Amino acid sequence: MSSWMRAASVAETSDTQTSGGEAPTPDQGGGILYALAPSASSPVALEGTALAIWRSLSASPTPEESLIRALAEEFGEPESRIAPHVGGFLRQLEELGLAVQETDIPDALP
Repeated sequence: MSSWMRAASVAETSDTQTSGGEAPTPDQGGGILYALAPSASSPVALEGTALAIWRSLSASPTPEESLIRALAEEFGEPESRIAPHVGGFLRQLEELGLAVQETDIPDALP
């Protein structure tokens, strides 16, 4: 089972408007957030469901299943429908240096 958390030293700032300049709707979660990994040359703009996924991450590891469950409830969608999209986006965040995946290690080795 994998757990996810925000990468250390990510800079972020937000804007209260969407990329189109209009006020955000409730499903857009409050505008745009710009996140910048230490190794990146430009920030990544997150809005809508991408922003909701980002906001579900914290500084401590959270099981991927818990993230999917919370997001499914927030958006009123079945977990089975959003799981592949959430997992794929978490891996994109990892590639950008914005998220870290941790794999649980068994308590005892055989």
